[in-house]
Amino acid sequence: MDDCPNCEYHRKRAQLWREEAYKQAGHPLPEYLPTVRNDVLEEVAKEIEKMQAFEKDTMASFAVYIRSMKQ
Repeated sequence: MDDCPNCEYHRKRAQLWREEAYKQAGHPLPEYLPTVRNDVLEEVAKEIEKMQAFEKDTMASFAVYIRSMKQ
């Protein structure tokens, strides 16, 4: 498959794999994981926007990309 490894298809497959791994280990999937993930991604996006490594538009694009990784 020639899709990008960060595409929605691969993200969903990874999530399904994690859920199955939790089930096989006998552990329930923690309900808080997507919330924590989204909070961390938002925090990273905010910090990226503050950085001055590149022009403001470039850093805003990075932040948009990071926010698109939320579940």
